Amino acid sequence: MRTRRRLLALFAIVVSGAHSSVDALEPPFHQGKSIRIIVGVTSGGVYDRWSRLLDRHVPKYIPDHPERAVQNMPGGAAGLIAAN
Repeated sequence: MRTRRRLLALFAIVVSGAHSSVDALEPPFHQGKSIRIIVGVTSGGVYDRWSRLLDRHVPKYIPDHPERAVQNMPGGAAGLIAAN
């Protein structure tokens, strides 16, 4: 029973060490990228305010702080231009 616990502990240490060394070799995913939030209405509306509020809080949850921009694309067909 003791040897089994020791083997499990050793396995956990080896796996956790291998995982951290692989992460150190990969570059950060969001580094040098940008996020564009497209809003299908004119600026100053409720949806525009919600999108800008979302844009303000995004850096807390995405690592490497990518560039962000809110872009308004008003047009016909209930936001079809923005969706395309």
